[in-house]
Amino acid sequence: DFNNSIGNRFGNPSSSWSSLIQGDFRQPLLRGSNAMFNRIAGPNVNDGVFNGVLIAKTRTDVSAADFKTAIRNYIADVENAYWDLYFAYRDLEARKMARDNALESWRRIKALGNEKKAGGEADKEGQAREQYYRFEAEVNDALYGRVTDATRSNNGSGGGTFRPSSGVRISERRLRLLIGIPANGAELIRPSDEPSMVPISFDWTSCVSQALTNRPEVYRQLQRIKRVKMEMFASRASLMPQLDFIGRYTVRGFGKDLIGSTDLEPSDSAVENLFDFNNQEWQLGLDLN
Repeated sequence: DFNNSIGNRFGNPSSSWSSLIQGDFRQPLLRGSNAMFNRIAGPNVNDGVFNGVLIAKTRTDVSAADFKTAIRNYIADVENAYWDLYFAYRDLEARKMARDNALESWRRIKALGNEKKAGGEADKEGQAREQYYRFEAEVNDALYGRVTDATRSNNGSGGGTFRPSSGVRISERRLRLLIGIPANGAELIRPSDEPSMVPISFDWTSCVSQALTNRPEVYRQLQRIKRVKMEMFASRASLMPQLDFIGRYTVRGFGKDLIGSTDLEPSDSAVENLFDFNNQEWQLGLDLN
């Protein structure tokens, strides 16, 4: 520190330099003395606001569990979209078959009517025609469809509960969007894999055990419980008074110049006077709040 006050010891005009090296320490004896408390609470802690490394770790684990949940749901949605499209094609073929049968029935009844035979009455011919056009409309719906909710995870029912698709093109576009290819392509995607018809017997005890161990929602909730427990521990520790053992050690130097001196006036250098270690002071005590 440089000071040019006229009241200092070096006369008028004057200048003086003072220098110091100082070290402080503070060791909590009550509140904050526990290493676990500091890992939970973090530096410069405020009551009820904890941002220590252990809290940060639980937040990271929760974020990782959320990411795993999103990846799992995405894979499930892709698989569901695949089988929805498979069903849409099977549904389309079934409706085409029903339409063709209705067309054949209409033609047969119309032929009977042209020949003035029993069974070819106008009301029956009209009913057969209406049925054919209804099946034709269902074929168009099965091909082009309308936008509805499809099979997906977390759809308000059991996991992966099947919801009939609303058309080949709607289901195909949904699958395209999920797997990251253009929504409007030059060709239609058609599933090549057939569903397995082999009966599956699940070991539900093992399934439950694996779900409790690996399911990210359970892990995320466990991490939140762990975080709340640590915050409760830190909150209880915060109720104690602040009693710290404190200390300070200082070495001071003083001179007319910052650096440089003569043999006649060794006090001219503040730095040299500092490293003579003739001006030392120390302090020890307790600080209670």
